[in-house]
Amino acid sequence: MASKLSSKVQLIAIDLDGTLLDGEGSLDAAALPLISSILSRGACVTLATGRDPHSATHLSRPITWSAPLVTCNGAVLWDVGRQRPLIKRTIPLEAVRSCLGCLPEFGLVPFVMEITADLRFVVRPTTQDDNFHEVVKLYASGDVASVESAKAEIKALLDGTIYTTSSFHGNLEVCPAGVSKASGLDSVAKALGILPEEIACIGDGENDLELFGYAGVRVAMGNAIEPLKAMADFIAPANTEHGVAAALAWILSATQP
Repeated sequence: MASKLSSKVQLIAIDLDGTLLDGEGSLDAAALPLISSILSRGACVTLATGRDPHSATHLSRPITWSAPLVTCNGAVLWDVGRQRPLIKRTIPLEAVRSCLGCLPEFGLVPFVMEITADLRFVVRPTTQDDNFHEVVKLYASGDVASVESAKAEIKALLDGTIYTTSSFHGNLEVCPAGVSKASGLDSVAKALGILPEEIACIGDGENDLELFGYAGVRVAMGNAIEPLKAMADFIAPANTEHGVAAALAWILSATQP
């Protein structure tokens, strides 16, 4: 737990799945007026998600985001107004094929997230011998033991060329080396002239750990993993109980002079 909170938060980053979305995958409507209030005070609000930009903006309508979105676990920073990437990091093709050769050995069906030349994001099941556009993320889901074994194998095989994380139990996500939600949000903050101690984040999963290590104010959802709760300044109710609304209300009350 942090001993001192920033007196003023200038940027709030919110995770999507398990956080802003409820158990049915719908937007937490109770959070909308609070986001509007924060925006009216001149602060910025953005998403920090493992999803691609098109999926993220579709699921978070009708929110008008006031800063670039951190998507694909930090591999893509998305300009919402111009509908184009500001920063795009891809996985080397050799690493893509190595991962795809490894995952089926553990009974996992891999999916690829790629960007086409006309800036469409395509998510599809794939194999090692497939042809690819620019790959920003690979992922697979299965039983926890198989996923953890596959993660260990991939990290041993490709350490330094990829970054592995998870959005939920039984999920494995492979991204370009050097990216995370924290690295993406750092690029956004520097462009806006905002310091890490002036940033608040809200999340629930393993792919939020770096984000919690970066931001000055950290709120974990009630359904968050235990390591995230241990880092949090505040633990909000679960995403099924309007946790983001409670988190935003706490941020507003706790960080004002």
